[in-house]
Amino acid sequence: MMSGQLTDMVNYFAETDIPNFGKYNDWSPNIFVQDAWMEINPAPEFQLDVGMLLLPFSHQGMQGATSLNAVDYHTKLIKYPAQKVWRDIGVMIRGLLFENVLEYRLAITDGVQPNTTSKTMGTGDEAYKMPTDPRNPKSWPRLTMRLTLNAFDPEGGATVAGFFYKGANLKETPDGIVSSKKVLAIGGSIDWQRGVNVLMKADDDGNLSVDDSKDYFAANADIFADIPLSADKLLALTGQVDFYFYDNGNRNKALFYKATDNKDLAGLYSGIGIASELGVRYSALEPIICFDWFNSTQMAKGDAGKIGDYMAIYGGVNYFWMAHNVTFKLEFGGQKEPRAKAAGIANGVVDKFAPFGTVQAQLVL
Repeated sequence: MMSGQLTDMVNYFAETDIPNFGKYNDWSPNIFVQDAWMEINPAPEFQLDVGMLLLPFSHQGMQGATSLNAVDYHTKLIKYPAQKVWRDIGVMIRGLLFENVLEYRLAITDGVQPNTTSKTMGTGDEAYKMPTDPRNPKSWPRLTMRLTLNAFDPEGGATVAGFFYKGANLKETPDGIVSSKKVLAIGGSIDWQRGVNVLMKADDDGNLSVDDSKDYFAANADIFADIPLSADKLLALTGQVDFYFYDNGNRNKALFYKATDNKDLAGLYSGIGIASELGVRYSALEPIICFDWFNSTQMAKGDAGKIGDYMAIYGGVNYFWMAHNVTFKLEFGGQKEPRAKAAGIANGVVDKFAPFGTVQAQLVL
């Protein structure tokens, strides 16, 4: 991670990532650029960010990874398309208005771009040609907009500290870990791009045509609270609820099918959902509980449910030894996520409750 200021009005931030290195004994390198942007900051009311940007969609989705309150993001609810890890290439204007009461963010990014290069699918008599990605054929830009109403201290602002939201605002003092802000923020976001949800079909002769095409659209509403409950700010309540709506098709690609194969996946990433967390912290110690739920519009396959659905209840204990610089977190719970059987989705899904647990240590220098 690298950040700083070139002048009083020009900031920059860059970060590489190598996530899940060694997980499941996979030590193959997967290093990539995750963030890379420059910012012009002439006034609190206006910042211009250019580069690989975290999209301004939901409070949860705009948080910085090093200042989360739970162990990780609520990844099963962040379903919008992205170039890399919820980022996209483009520009964003943002700022604080009316004495920090209102924050706005508007991003114009590449989003999904068409690729009409064809490739052969199937073999023998079943072979046919299809474009690699026929979505958004006229290269419309992607628009993402967010407004946030701040009841107390503002979130947002210039530089890296204002670009990323925090899952908890903490500060280390001689008396213990205290809340550095009093925040009650109510936000809403929309995300749109033309002609991204595409469903293709092939006839008996292998000729492809567009069966259905419509715009991608997503909306979000959220409430975030980080409020000291004592005069010394050692005791605090921290939590958020994010509500999501997606009309997102298959998210990552146009959906191709012959006859009815795979057509039921057309709503895999569409639906409604909730991501939530609530913790009560005293100094460095905080118990926390979380609930996530997503109901997809994908058609049911069998009695077990839909493979786009998700539900999880989990919680644990956080210990902020040196605020966010040194943390230890224990999390455990259960999740229910229907999955396709090994033989393929046509044979239905399995739907089992699965317990899980995570231990995390964080060191930020």
